[in-house]
Amino acid sequence: MEYKVELNGNSYDLPRYSVDIAEKLEKVDQGNRSGVDFKTKCKNMYNICVDLLGADCMLTIIGPLKDCDPNDLNIAYLKICSVYNQPLNEYSTDDLQDLVNNPQFTKLLELGKLAEKAKLLR
Repeated sequence: MEYKVELNGNSYDLPRYSVDIAEKLEKVDQGNRSGVDFKTKCKNMYNICVDLLGADCMLTIIGPLKDCDPNDLNIAYLKICSVYNQPLNEYSTDDLQDLVNNPQFTKLLELGKLAEKAKLLR
């Protein structure tokens, strides 16, 4: 699969998703949920973005870490995560849509509605 992230109106290629990348992203997420200080959280997000996009791209997108807007950094990081999660999210959505569109599921919903009406009539 090819992965591209759009940041500041430009599209950037991301490396092929792998267990190594997933593990690195997970470590950053764990750090973001921990009691680590804000500067360290920003540094970790910046470093993973540099790993995935390259130092030159990050300088173009948000500048050097010490001068960047933390919101821009967080958005870049979250967009990268979103791009990598998109295939799984689409798969899950497709499965749910298949279930909802299944005639058996529709009949089961109708049966549930009839049971509720029957309760009210008692």
